[in-house]
Amino acid sequence: MKILVQDYKNFKPILIDAPYPKIRENFAIVKTLYSAISVGTELSRLKTNLFNIITDRKDQIDLVIKSIKTIGISETFRRIINKLNTLGPLGYSISGIVVESKIDGINEGDYVIGAGGEFALHSEYNLIPKNLILKIPKDINLKEASFSTIGAIALNSIRNAKPEIGETFLVIGLGLIGQIVIRILNIMNIRAIGIDISDYKLNFAKNYAYKLYNANEKHLIKKLYPVDGVILCANDKTGSAIKLACEVLREKGRIVVVGQSKLIIPYKEFYYKELEVKMSRAYGAGRYDPNYEIKGIDYPESYVKWTINRNLLSFVEILPKLNLSEIITHEFEFKDALKVYEFLKKEKNYLGIVFRYSNESEIKKFIIVKNYNKLSKINMALIGAGSYAQNVLIPNFLKYKEITPLYLITSKPENAINLAKRYNFKYAGCDYEEVFKDKDVNLIVIATPHNLHAELVKLSILYNKAVYVEKPLAINLNELEELKELYEKNPVHFCIGFNRRFSKLTDNVKEFIKDRKLIIFNYFINAGSLEKHWILDLKIGGGRIIGEGCHFIDYVLFLFKEPNYYFSNILDNENFTISFRYNNAISNIIYHSQGNKMIEKEIIRIDTDGETLILKDFSEVIINNKTILKTKQDKGQEKLIELFIKSLLEGRESPISFENAYYSSLMTIKIANDFKI
Repeated sequence: MKILVQDYKNFKPILIDAPYPKIRENFAIVKTLYSAISVGTELSRLKTNLFNIITDRKDQIDLVIKSIKTIGISETFRRIINKLNTLGPLGYSISGIVVESKIDGINEGDYVIGAGGEFALHSEYNLIPKNLILKIPKDINLKEASFSTIGAIALNSIRNAKPEIGETFLVIGLGLIGQIVIRILNIMNIRAIGIDISDYKLNFAKNYAYKLYNANEKHLIKKLYPVDGVILCANDKTGSAIKLACEVLREKGRIVVVGQSKLIIPYKEFYYKELEVKMSRAYGAGRYDPNYEIKGIDYPESYVKWTINRNLLSFVEILPKLNLSEIITHEFEFKDALKVYEFLKKEKNYLGIVFRYSNESEIKKFIIVKNYNKLSKINMALIGAGSYAQNVLIPNFLKYKEITPLYLITSKPENAINLAKRYNFKYAGCDYEEVFKDKDVNLIVIATPHNLHAELVKLSILYNKAVYVEKPLAINLNELEELKELYEKNPVHFCIGFNRRFSKLTDNVKEFIKDRKLIIFNYFINAGSLEKHWILDLKIGGGRIIGEGCHFIDYVLFLFKEPNYYFSNILDNENFTISFRYNNAISNIIYHSQGNKMIEKEIIRIDTDGETLILKDFSEVIINNKTILKTKQDKGQEKLIELFIKSLLEGRESPISFENAYYSSLMTIKIANDFKI
């Protein structure tokens, strides 16, 4: 199947062949029939460059400097290049027909509309979650319906403006959204005045607007004043649009901002008129909330009336009255998508533009990227390919000539094909279940979200595949005990990514605590706060004790073995302490999100027999206030993977046994369960 994406190396659009998506619970796969182009949004993305990205994200510069100090300039540069070597999907508004569904009330053969910049893409097939998909009547105009997400943006701006019968509203900017706003206000019997600098666009609104003016006309303020409200749909970088709005509004008037306008607020006008300004966020309540968008958890209608889905429904209900076909000025075959963007760079006169899909491309679960004439001793399938997999796992596994990279599996088709090409995997795909059936595959490397780890380790055991799994092994006790039972019946070559044990700086720690009388061990983790991150979701990431704390618990257990007892204190999911008591030692883990980002993330301090060791971020060892080792950061990943591969090739015991991984995981889950975290 074909997907239209933006190549972040040169910021140009490209049309790629990609694997068919894998169906998920509360999702449906839609065969796209039409997708609307949001010209302003998509062209602005395509005009972006690396300089703009850097200057727009100045907050990241300090983190880059810190990274250079921690892992070195070459590794930092490589990771930045990895970020840039990605493909960004385009589009967010489609209509189509359902081909697979795991959503109640949405069935194969239903006509639907889909929304969302991560889901309703310019792609022949789209995987869309339940709250961003809506069944529509079969007799509806599918071409017009493909603009429903854009229509919901317009509708949401009007809901935020709260116009009343008899009021007059000014719509600044008569692009696609502005045209739809004018039409909706018209059927609401609100007097809508439209202004734009383009006579071409003004002409499309003449049958729906109360009055129309070119923004360059003289005495414009006098002609417009007074209006009750302004809906600002223009992409204004000068601040002139908000200034005009202030001048033409009556006292206590309101402004709703839809477009990306520069907001230079004139204090006097706002103060003396008591004006109100409000941002209208996308297509309704629920946008950017993973609980709503991905998990499908709806908001109660009695508390939150106008969610994305209910806005889509409202728009579809009024769609026949809007005559959107009048403003759909251009229609193109999807296969000619690249020509369309060249056309848009040159042409000025357009409004609604839509792709029509013939869906002639072959559907493939796996795309062959590279042929290997001969397989190696180890034939690897990587399941999950986020930043950690790209920065750590792939480079360290694939530097061994004994490994052939066979499958790269990710949830997003465009990522699968892009990364498989970059790292020379044979196949790119989204369906991990098929991988286990391939007898050539004898190593599974797991780097997915945490809730899939236990399931994938289970499949590895059942299909008798060697497995390397990133932490955690499981996110609850039932998963862990099931794996233990399966492994004892059919042990496979196993390893888990508890890598800090294998840092060369850990050797200094082990030597320092050897044969000591009394040890006070403190492990400080300045983790930083995660806002709306999947790790915080107990059902997906397991929370930060299970999702991240397992690393530090394992490290203490590795150094000091099984404790006599432990106790913990917790403030919340991101701030907790764990203490382990031994015969001659107390080991404390202090994990928090309250520190400065520029301070070291991990500091170990050991006080024993009048001496002190400090380990900073696994890059510097200080003993009794004297630096004895300073190197680039070494958290042990490279050594662990080296030992694991050697153990596979030579038939020796894995560097971390299943029993050892089980105990560290059991202790972690017990600690988390003590506090229901």
